[in-house]
Parts: sequence; structure tokens; C-alpha cells
Amino acid sequence: TDRSRGLGDVYKRQVEYSTEKPVSQITVQGILYSKENATITLQIKKDGESVFNQSKQLEAVPGIDTTVDLVYSTIK
Repeated sequence: TDRSRGLGDVYKRQVEYSTEKPVSQITVQGILYSKENATITLQIKKDGESVFNQSKQLEAVPGIDTTVDLVYSTIK
């Protein structure tokens, strides 16, 4: 678990987080904020197997702060 990452960090590669103990329900949100074209990919694994793997493309607009997000949740 890498708890040193923050909102102001720049991510250029893969970042991985994990729970310390088993959980029964989880919600994960990835938010991409950029002034350049970029892609965010969110992959969720359970017991080493992928249960969610999606990407979204951010199309930058000059002069406008742009965000896209991906959400995975087992909570209904």
C-alpha cells in the first residue's frame, strides 16, 4: 500500500493500491485531471483476477481544466 500518493502528484505510469485486510464491499474512483490529452485506466483485481478493467480518454480543450473519471463499486 502506497499512502504517500496525493492529489497533486503527477502519474506517468502505473500506480497500485491494495487493501490490508479482506473487504466485503468496495468503491473505487479514479479521476484524471489534465490540460493535455490523456487516458485513465482503472483495473480492479480480486484474488489476483481482474474483475474490472476500463479506460477513458480525456480530450483536452485549450484554456479549460478537463476531468474524466472511472468508478467501480460493489455497493448497490
